[in-house]
Amino acid sequence: MAKGLGIYLAVAATLVVCAGAVTADEIKTEVINSSAEAVAKSDEAKISIDVKDVKATDVFKTLAEKSKQKIIVESSVQNKVTVSFNDLPLETVLETICKVGKLDWRKIYIDPSSKLLEQPDRLAATIRLVSGLSFPDIAIAGSSSKKCVLHCETDKGVQASLDTVAKAEGLKPVYIVTNDAAVAAKEAEDNKAVNKYEETTKEQMDLFMKMTPEEREQAIVANLDIMNNVGPEYMSAVMQTLIGANPDYLKQMVTRQTDMLCNMSQDQRRAMLKMNMQAASMMSPEQLQILQEDARAIQEEMQKEKQDQQ
Repeated sequence: MAKGLGIYLAVAATLVVCAGAVTADEIKTEVINSSAEAVAKSDEAKISIDVKDVKATDVFKTLAEKSKQKIIVESSVQNKVTVSFNDLPLETVLETICKVGKLDWRKIYIDPSSKLLEQPDRLAATIRLVSGLSFPDIAIAGSSSKKCVLHCETDKGVQASLDTVAKAEGLKPVYIVTNDAAVAAKEAEDNKAVNKYEETTKEQMDLFMKMTPEEREQAIVANLDIMNNVGPEYMSAVMQTLIGANPDYLKQMVTRQTDMLCNMSQDQRRAMLKMNMQAASMMSPEQLQILQEDARAIQEEMQKEKQDQQ
């Protein structure tokens, strides 16, 4: 495989996520005493550590030094742990600490020059995104976008990629410790207002679909009355949000509306267009002139952008 091809795991990130993520189960025991009775590979370096009420970040730093492995810790990891280990392999130690601290660990292979290694939170978010995807093992060897994708979920597929692709691309192993539960809770708290708005909108849509034709008409009239009483600051906020929104979202919205219009029956579609044309005919000459001037200016701007791209 040519150097530079890269491994793009669904989001085109140059990393391989290995099997071994630990879900943080609730463990009530504060002190974990483990010994060599745990199953371990004989060729792995053994680690001994005995700490009490120490910051998890400091513990992982010590583990990195003892194991000679790179361990990255997400900023959301703020736990203190009390653990005791004697001659155990690194991954066994990581698994136990993560269970105690309700954390998560993953072993990845990544380009050692990747800037993500200097951005633990961004790397953690990328890995969570990759780990959340679920589809069959797949490899895209060529595309018009010049991006190649290799996605493996089975142990066999991952091991094969490590034996070939990872080595060929010079990817190196890195352990990353995250606090997925804390990040998810924070995102839920930050998005509380948005989630409530989304739930309310869905409830209104479901209720509308259950109404009789007469009730729907009354509901639409009621909505129009509300809009008539809305102050200009509301419409200004809506327009500013749309202007600042991701252009791709707007394109999707327009495409969706166009598809819905074209999928209507001919009578429905023409009735909709007639309503829009009637609304335009009610404009004053001054209003119509303003919109025509704006339309010409936008058309000239779009033509110039098209010429610049060529």
